[in-house]
Amino acid sequence: MKVVLGYPARKSQFYKRKKIREDLINKINIGSNLLISAPRRFSKSSILLDLIDNPVDDFYAVFIDSEDIDDGDVFFKELLKEILNTDAIEAYGKFKHQTKTFFKDSLNRISEINIGGGGIDINSGKEESNYNLFKDFIRKYKFDKRIVIIIDEFPETIKKILDKSGKEAAMFFLSQNRSVRQNHILADKVSFIYTGSIGLQSVANKLSSPEKINDLEEIIIKPLLKGDALELAQILLTEKEIHLPDDLKDYFIKKLDLLIPFHVQLMVKELADICFEKPVIQKDDIDRAFEGIIKNGNIYFQSYKSRLNESFGKVELEFIQKLLLELKEKDKLHFAEISNMATECKIENSFEALLETLLYDGYLMADNPKGHYSFYSIILKSWWK
Repeated sequence: MKVVLGYPARKSQFYKRKKIREDLINKINIGSNLLISAPRRFSKSSILLDLIDNPVDDFYAVFIDSEDIDDGDVFFKELLKEILNTDAIEAYGKFKHQTKTFFKDSLNRISEINIGGGGIDINSGKEESNYNLFKDFIRKYKFDKRIVIIIDEFPETIKKILDKSGKEAAMFFLSQNRSVRQNHILADKVSFIYTGSIGLQSVANKLSSPEKINDLEEIIIKPLLKGDALELAQILLTEKEIHLPDDLKDYFIKKLDLLIPFHVQLMVKELADICFEKPVIQKDDIDRAFEGIIKNGNIYFQSYKSRLNESFGKVELEFIQKLLLELKEKDKLHFAEISNMATECKIENSFEALLETLLYDGYLMADNPKGHYSFYSIILKSWWK
């Protein structure tokens, strides 16, 4: 296993989260549709991609990153294309022939299906929406096992539809997805897992449509346990031929504070740069590694600022930056203080939704919704500027 930064860890590079995987599989097998919730960098995508890389016999999983999709009908077209990819067809044996027959002879709604090395290209007729085509395919085709469609960055798709086509289009898209999940014929054949870097609940609340996702069962991804964090660190350090002494393990954990794979890997990377000529880590090496993470934070954490810049307007960004800098200086602020700050910034009607996003996305934590707020991570707090 090697240090992996900037993209999801997969296969031999992924630190297995066995209990989470077992929970996912058990819930899928009873027909649940799932919402995977966790802040950024908690390995949501890696955990779900492990269902692709290490499949189980009970179901067939497909994965789609919908972040760049800004149209509901395109979304359902991409789902269908992913189900019909070349590997899937091979897995189903006669799937290729039956699929062609189904689309060309029975429905006669697709002008062309091309199956080749580049996958499948679907061109649907003008009279039929891809949404209806997707539903008809699932309804009429006899599958050997359940299909589980994993959709990453689903809330981002809703947001882009909202920005491009307006609230009514975004609400309609949410309704379409719920309709598919609630259809008893389709529900026997397909399940959905949704996740993303922004909270689906907050997006649905913004559209005044929380009821459109209340059928989803939420699984919350939590930080690593201390023993798991140390095990991951030791695996990575062994690859670098570096040893963490037993008497420094507690200090290593304390320095990390937030035990997520991303932070463990950052610390190991910095330690490897510091200790490349000596095999045993010393206490001051851990301190220097922490300082190195902060020093190189523009590389490691710039995505946190980029995400905010993509999601919010100028006035909202000014409030968020003021809030985070104030929290960096004072460690914590009460909800009432934040409310006063929002009034000063003239966003008193929307700041609670902003706080919800900052909580979900891993910028902040709170002892309760109307209590004290602080940075979720000491590392992020130390770098923020």
